[in-house]
Amino acid sequence: MNRPQAIPAVDPLYADIRRRDPVQPAVLLDVRERDEFATVRVDGSLFIPMSQLAARIAEVPRDRPILVLCASGSRSA
Repeated sequence: MNRPQAIPAVDPLYADIRRRDPVQPAVLLDVRERDEFATVRVDGSLFIPMSQLAARIAEVPRDRPILVLCASGSRSA
């Protein structure tokens, strides 16, 4: 059986560079809940709370890299 690969964490600077990539820009998917999103927002991010993600998964692009943002790191994993 293959062991799952670790999910890499990236810092905000790297995330911003990936989002601005002219060839294949990454999508920043914000999975925090509405109250968390209201406190701090990242312009241009795709906001789909984790509680709605299963129902709205079709909104997540499949042709671009996805960077997932949450408050502590557990939901983005």
